[in-house]
Amino acid sequence: MLRANPVIEFVGLPGAGKSTITRALPAHWPTSRNTDPAPLPLPRRLAVYRAALPFMLSLRPLETMDARRLTRLAAELRFYEREAAGPLVIDQGMIQKLWSLLLDRRSHDPAALDRLVAALAPTAADLIVCLNTPPALAAERLIARNGGNSRLQKRPEDEMRQGLVSGQALYGMLMDLYRHHSAGRVLELSGHDPVEVSAAKVMAAVSEIRQAAAKRQGKHGNG
Repeated sequence: MLRANPVIEFVGLPGAGKSTITRALPAHWPTSRNTDPAPLPLPRRLAVYRAALPFMLSLRPLETMDARRLTRLAAELRFYEREAAGPLVIDQGMIQKLWSLLLDRRSHDPAALDRLVAALAPTAADLIVCLNTPPALAAERLIARNGGNSRLQKRPEDEMRQGLVSGQALYGMLMDLYRHHSAGRVLELSGHDPVEVSAAKVMAAVSEIRQAAAKRQGKHGNG
């Protein structure tokens, strides 16, 4: 799926620098924080529930918050399936929602997760920005951070650091699934790069995607 106004999803550990980079992008680009698309039609939301439920039920241990997390997962899809007024920036999107579901679980059904990602892939982000920030650097940023709502940030330092290492492996697994099922472009960024350098790379990638979408639309119009 190639949109004229692409969806840009940021992926990375807590403390990776996702929000910092998104704030350096053009201010007129809408974000998932200042945009409120209409809910998807009920049949579409039910289709997401059907795709997600086997995966959710395979999680061990099950948690009391899982039903609410499933609802949030289905609600998140509206950002990917409703047209935005410009390139839409999502700093905590579908991949982060899946990551949050998997974090701290002993086990899950890999086949059920694969089927869920395959069901979500047709409307996945046009550009997935992966911030490869080492867990040690992410930990230092979390320790220095004032505020924030990461569950890892609230843990003792040793547990937080171990959680970041495990979390990085989880993101790697999820990105492998998205690379397999999604046609979206993946942009790898270093967590060590200056913010302005990373933001420039994102803007260049978005420009290329918009040009490709315009060219494709032109071909269809002439066809």
